[in-house]
Amino acid sequence: MDPLLFLVYINDLLKAVKHKALPNLFADDTHILITSPNNIHMQSDLNIVFEQLNNWFKSNLLLLIFTKLTLFNLTIKVNTLLINKLNMKINKYS
Repeated sequence: MDPLLFLVYINDLLKAVKHKALPNLFADDTHILITSPNNIHMQSDLNIVFEQLNNWFKSNLLLLIFTKLTLFNLTIKVNTLLINKLNMKINKYS
């Protein structure tokens, strides 16, 4: 796909993510920043955002490839007990 055509095609992805997320597009990379006060809220927000992304991909006849996703969980607290595994769930995938 032509780079300009790709940008026009993917430009509305920014409008698809509306829930406590800051999407950032650069060339063919997409980064989404989500901040939450704790892991419980983070998991909920993450699932909502990925559901919105999945809906955008479906409506544009694209696939969200889970093997290419990377999740970084950053915290300012240095306590290993606070770092829990976050579970993303979209449809039947997790």
